[in-house]
Amino acid sequence: MAQHYKNEIELAVVKAIEWIKKNRGIFFTSVAVISVLVVMGVYISSRLKLTVERSGEKFAMAQGMYSQGLAEQSATILNEVVTQYPKTTAADQSRLILAEINLNNKKYDEAIALSRYVYEKGNPKSIRPFAIEVMISAMIEKGVFEEAVLNCNLFLEKYSDHYLAPRAYELLAFSYRISGMDAEARRIYEKIVTLYPSSPWSEKSRARLEGMGK
Repeated sequence: MAQHYKNEIELAVVKAIEWIKKNRGIFFTSVAVISVLVVMGVYISSRLKLTVERSGEKFAMAQGMYSQGLAEQSATILNEVVTQYPKTTAADQSRLILAEINLNNKKYDEAIALSRYVYEKGNPKSIRPFAIEVMISAMIEKGVFEEAVLNCNLFLEKYSDHYLAPRAYELLAFSYRISGMDAEARRIYEKIVTLYPSSPWSEKSRARLEGMGK
């Protein structure tokens, strides 16, 4: 059996050599094309790796500045990351922090646009819940409470187990209350007390309910 396979392999090699002799032009052209493709693949792969590394380094620097209260300096670098490396995860993380900076600077439209982009397309996907929270906060500050309510419910539908869920409930209740929908606000505050009985969210909700005359 082993000798049989050996003979088959030898025969295949002989046939391959004969084909190459008869088709030298095609063979060497194919080899050249494959070589170029391999080189291009290696080059592109190395460039992508370098891009990811550089974008990550710049984002880490900007994030450090932001955590130290240097929002303006941080924003400059974050914008560079978004401009120079738009398709990287560092760019999406930069957009999220820029959304927060715009929210704090009362640039609500910019905050909403950036956070919406991150929610819809951002990677890693783990940052998307944070983007919705920023977007809802900006909507509330802007006074578009109907949109805030819709996005609170969207958050709770998609991320009910996320640790920001009670925050989404709180923003939802606030949006109802500020819109004059006291019954709906009371229902949400009561839900927070039930779902998170020992949390700070529950204490705040009880205080709200007392203020509403429960």
